[in-house]
Amino acid sequence: MSNTRSRGAPAAPHAEPLRRRPANAVPDLPQWQERGIRAIAVVTLAYWTYYIIWRWGWTLNPDALWFSIPLALAETWGLITAFVMIHSVWRIRHRQPVEAPEGMKVDVYITCYDEPLEVIRRTAIGARAIRYPHKTYVLDDGSRDEVQAMAQELGLGYIRRLTHEHAKAGNLNNALKHTDGDYILQLDADHVPLPHILDRVMGFFDEDPRLAFVQTPQDFYNTDAFTYNVDEQSRRIWEEQRLFFGVIQAGKDSLNCTFFCGCSAVIRRAALDDIGGFSVQTITEDIETSLVLHSRGWNSAFYGESLVYGLAAHNAVAFHTQHLRWGQGGMQVFKRFNPITYPGLSLSQRISYFGSLTAYVGGLQKLVYYASPLIFFFTGVLPIKAMNSEFLARFLPFLFLSFLLSEAWARGRSNTWMSERFHMVKFWTYTRAVMSIFSSKEQKFKVTPKGAGHVPFKTYSPQVTVMALSLLAVVWATLAYEFGWVDYRVQGWKSAAFLSNAFWASINFAVAASVVRMSMKAHGHRADHRFRDRFPVTLAISGAGGRTRSRIALAEDLNPGGIAIRTPQPLPEGTQLRLTLPLSTATVTVTGTVQYSGEVQEKMKRKRKQEEAAPAAVPAYRSGIAFGEMPMNVRDQIELHCTSHSVPMEQQQYSINSSTVFEKTMDWMRNARREQRRPVRMPATVHVGGRGRKTGKQRVAFLEEISAGGARLIMDEPVPPHTVVRFEVPGTKVHGTGRVVFARAIETPLGVRFAVGVQRRRRIEIGPVKKVERMQSSKLMGRAGKAAVAAMTLALAAPALAQDPVVYAATEFDAEDLQLYLVGASVSSPGTGLGWTAGVSAFHLVYPAGADGTNTLNSVTPAAGLRYGFEGGAVAGTVGYALVSGGDGGEDPVDVVGAPGGGEDGVVTQLQANYWGDGFRSGQAIALYNFGAEYYWTNFRGSQRVLSTGDATGLNLGAEAGIQGGGDGGYQAFQAGGLVEYQLTPGLRLVGVVGGKADNRDDSPSVFPYVKLEAVALPRLF
Repeated sequence: MSNTRSRGAPAAPHAEPLRRRPANAVPDLPQWQERGIRAIAVVTLAYWTYYIIWRWGWTLNPDALWFSIPLALAETWGLITAFVMIHSVWRIRHRQPVEAPEGMKVDVYITCYDEPLEVIRRTAIGARAIRYPHKTYVLDDGSRDEVQAMAQELGLGYIRRLTHEHAKAGNLNNALKHTDGDYILQLDADHVPLPHILDRVMGFFDEDPRLAFVQTPQDFYNTDAFTYNVDEQSRRIWEEQRLFFGVIQAGKDSLNCTFFCGCSAVIRRAALDDIGGFSVQTITEDIETSLVLHSRGWNSAFYGESLVYGLAAHNAVAFHTQHLRWGQGGMQVFKRFNPITYPGLSLSQRISYFGSLTAYVGGLQKLVYYASPLIFFFTGVLPIKAMNSEFLARFLPFLFLSFLLSEAWARGRSNTWMSERFHMVKFWTYTRAVMSIFSSKEQKFKVTPKGAGHVPFKTYSPQVTVMALSLLAVVWATLAYEFGWVDYRVQGWKSAAFLSNAFWASINFAVAASVVRMSMKAHGHRADHRFRDRFPVTLAISGAGGRTRSRIALAEDLNPGGIAIRTPQPLPEGTQLRLTLPLSTATVTVTGTVQYSGEVQEKMKRKRKQEEAAPAAVPAYRSGIAFGEMPMNVRDQIELHCTSHSVPMEQQQYSINSSTVFEKTMDWMRNARREQRRPVRMPATVHVGGRGRKTGKQRVAFLEEISAGGARLIMDEPVPPHTVVRFEVPGTKVHGTGRVVFARAIETPLGVRFAVGVQRRRRIEIGPVKKVERMQSSKLMGRAGKAAVAAMTLALAAPALAQDPVVYAATEFDAEDLQLYLVGASVSSPGTGLGWTAGVSAFHLVYPAGADGTNTLNSVTPAAGLRYGFEGGAVAGTVGYALVSGGDGGEDPVDVVGAPGGGEDGVVTQLQANYWGDGFRSGQAIALYNFGAEYYWTNFRGSQRVLSTGDATGLNLGAEAGIQGGGDGGYQAFQAGGLVEYQLTPGLRLVGVVGGKADNRDDSPSVFPYVKLEAVALPRLF
């Protein structure tokens, strides 16, 4: 048994508290956004309820109830789970850490069975380095002598039991008999804690004497695992459980419904004693124990900072083994501890546990959805009375609102494509789990396999079946309709039934294909995981005659067995090296042998001509090095550095907020630099300050990326903004000089590094800021223009899709040097009554930036919504997302006052009413609100025909008025003017406006003139 400082444990260096909210914390949105999410939830659930009632009462096919009822049940189950989910995440709780009092008696349990010894040792070293005083025990249910020897070597407690009943729960209960801590930190064998975990969570127990446990997120260090999707281009990272630990558990915490997840949690012994220890009646002891604790009146808590990193399911086999166990255990718990009737639970807890335990029914729901288009194509039977406009008018709003709700309640933690992919991954495993509730066979606890392994065909055969049947169904339907083999009762491929089911089947095919490809892909091919960490290292290479050459290289990944490095020149295989590694725990020296060396090929998502125009790629070679023999304390130093520094460092450099669908589509619009950044990822020498080429303080840094105008360095020390720096990559022609524009801390429990942005000086002196900005804005507008042209092309081609397309363009100038250029297009369902509308708009704004010049702002806003047409006019409400680039020349856009949409990324809602009357009068009202910038914009117009030049052409005179405001600066403006409107043809209208504008842009009221020119085209009428 050991305290945290026993027997040579590498001491965790002191680090200041995190200056920023941890990267994996629960999303903390402004209250107005939370209110918006609740408003979306209320509207969606109300409409969803109406839709389900309408489906059951008016759409079932009486001749095919065997098909109609399962599909209606699947849709109804969706409504039930939506109500349960919104109940759970209506509010999410943001806990702040409470200072841990001294003297609390804590035991750390590491449960193991048959995991590799190096995996257990990694966790043991991390547990030993926890700063708060504690005792660590290895609970070995595999009765292995080598595990006992390792525990003794590390100075840890070791507990082995003679019998092995009740699997993990039995192992934990046995340890309770042999230890005396008042609190237990439970760790699985492959989950490594960070040194400050107890400092973060123990204070909660002091605040609430009835608090049974504090659960923290289960995060993972092997980001190449089956459950991960890492996008290096957008610097986003997604993991299958991120939504659960980022939003759902935090929502449950607001209702005292958080449940224990079997690991990464601290539990009060008194609470366990109250219920007789960990519950052992099912194979999922975690949620079972939580339910019993809640029924006895104990409280729970969820703290959202990632404090433990484990091994995620490395391949499809491990994933399905784990999820099948969870599903079967959930069914066991529901059967034996029915939360609807189990005594002692609150209403919220009953609803919450019902949702958690029945989530696996979603597998059956997806099975029905995947089978429905196949049944139609093979049999000709529709599950509804008719696929007509009446059905589509209700179904399409339901589809849109349900998608909007899923995006809203996830609070940026969802990814629609990845979520659907994992629904496809899990549907058959969850179906098997649900069926187990009818089995009398005793379910056994199966440990999730660790390490590399073969993925057999049966693992992804359900998805192959979906692919094959989807393809076969479409081919069969084409032949069966042509030769009359099946009575489809619709006009084949000219019918909505054929087209919609083919679209449905094609989506299922595409998702299933991506799952098969992902399952076949080799994951976890190494015997031991390599931790990604880039930092400069020093190589000492032995040459001929005993001479030693020193060289700087860049570490890329690391573990106690070896390292991968980058160098400007290749290293011959077999070369013997001595490496000096400046770790966060200590600077260590190790020996190694080069195993391989090859040229690095960077992946660039750019067109060929853009690649040629960009700076040349830096020649680099990646070499793999196997370490030689090293002292055990050095090995442990590397291990602790990797788990407690490299992992959190890597995680902080990615965003865990997922792109919305609009962002995915338009992400190429968002880069404000317009100059392609090329990855360098090489060590560099940096001279800070001074005037000469190599004067100033010299440092070694990691040059991450470079462009013609800037560079990004990762350094161990901060550099003040405006400092002149000179950098060069030894052995290459890459070098540059510039001024620091930012230095941002990236902190971990063991240290801190700094991301330093450098604005490079150019060979040709560039004049005033105005010229630079206009040059950059022309590049920015290049893509905005392409988006606008694409939008207008879509609208011009829209008569094939809809009968009400509109294309519009406008420009505005005022006496304060503001210039606005706006283009857009929309298509709408034809006729009167309820329908749909969709469109996209793009603007380019040039606005004053002091006396030295102007800045630019560009935005694209795709939007969709509902439209109600009536004789002579229409009313439409849309929801869109503004994607903004430009601003003040920095990395991020700014809230520019007066910009349409507010000058900041965010959800945009718009309500618009148009009245055309008999062609001699017109009226328009528009109200827009950007939730990202808290910005509103309104405009009202009216005109009257004064000169007719034909039945549908002539001259109108009128007026407009508008109010806009909001943003962080409290901007407000009012404008009014007279307008001249000329209907040139029935499908083309030109508008000119001259007026005055008053605003408080310069913190004082000012009045100045403005001019607008507009063109509105309705191609259908040309």
